[in-house]
Amino acid sequence: MEKAKKGFPLNRTQIALICFVVVYIAVVLVNILAIKTPFVAVIVFAVLEAVLATLLKKTPIYVHAGVLIAQIIAGIIAGHVVFVILSCVVYVAALVALSFMQSED
Repeated sequence: MEKAKKGFPLNRTQIALICFVVVYIAVVLVNILAIKTPFVAVIVFAVLEAVLATLLKKTPIYVHAGVLIAQIIAGIIAGHVVFVILSCVVYVAALVALSFMQSED
């Protein structure tokens, strides 16, 4: 018989979710503290990126590449390149976490 593991063993879904939350919080803090972006704008964009990734999770990879390129171009035009690139990091982190969660099923 196997010995019972001490602590709280985590499965892949929980690890993916924890990693996404860490990336999400890090991006929000960098945007607010380092770039001095308003709090509400940072939170709204971060939530929208996560929702967009969830809605587009079953689409081909070139659609995701198109979304990221369009966001970066819009950031260049608006003059907020770093903010948009950090938002893209949230998008990619959400996609990776969702793919880990989906592969668990």
